[in-house]
Amino acid sequence: MSDRVDVLIAGAGPTGVLTALLLADLGVRVLAVDRRTVVSELPRSRGVHARATEVLRRLGVEEDMVGASLPIVPRFEVRTSLADPPLFAAATGGETMSVVSPCEGVTISQDDFETVLRRHLAARTPPSCASASGWRRSNQTPTASPRR
Repeated sequence: MSDRVDVLIAGAGPTGVLTALLLADLGVRVLAVDRRTVVSELPRSRGVHARATEVLRRLGVEEDMVGASLPIVPRFEVRTSLADPPLFAAATGGETMSVVSPCEGVTISQDDFETVLRRHLAARTPPSCASASGWRRSNQTPTASPRR
């Protein structure tokens, strides 16, 4: 990758990597950096909304996201306790929601979501993601350069 980029994104979580993918597809030279060298295994989010999945489809990521998804039937339930049967249940995906979006929402853990997104970003030419652990910030000008 060239030493110069048009956009430097601080944070390579789902939002940062997705932003980098969108910009890279528009021909923008972009680099997403993160202080973490690996994806966090701590549980955080567990789902991607159907409308967001439309964006992932356009980027060619949807199929891999679905492949890494959790085996959960998308539905909303109201219970008095987790052990009791549902008092009410409603579908949140499938044919009943096709009027909202042509895509399904994806139930996926954030560590798998980030891994899929980073893999797609790394496949772009040039690769556009790096760990920030080897970078230093300049206070004089809006630049960042690798530590030597």
